[in-house]
Amino acid sequence: EISQLKNLNLKQFVEAVLNDWYPELFHELSMMDDCIHSLKRDYELDIIDTGIKKVYQEFDELYRKEKMVIFPYLMKLEEEHKKPENAAPFQGLKHHHNAIIKSLLTTRDALENLFVTEGNEACVERLLDTIDHFKTELEELQHIKEEEHYMHC
Repeated sequence: EISQLKNLNLKQFVEAVLNDWYPELFHELSMMDDCIHSLKRDYELDIIDTGIKKVYQEFDELYRKEKMVIFPYLMKLEEEHKKPENAAPFQGLKHHHNAIIKSLLTTRDALENLFVTEGNEACVERLLDTIDHFKTELEELQHIKEEEHYMHC
């Protein structure tokens, strides 16, 4: 349950996000890609395919920045018993988060406009459900990061 992340100290939070939540979200992106690949046999999915690729690209950037820069920065501040003095380090992360959400919504809208056949209905539904779950988890995780560990941007 993602809400349990609120109760963790920074070190536990970072470990849980990097070792549990991000791998799960990357797995969901892979599932989305698999569904799109199987739907490509019957549909022209340029907008949908591009949208998921954009989500992956932005999510990967977010992951790398947090793992390599932000989380070590926050850990160092905590060791020194300090808090972030400004929101600048976190603003780029918010940009990636917003780009992911925008791409997910665009992709979802494009999927909603597909003429679905019986043979593809399950895959389209699975893709829509996965997009919805990914979006919800990402928004909840971002909220926890901002409320508990990041300076407000």
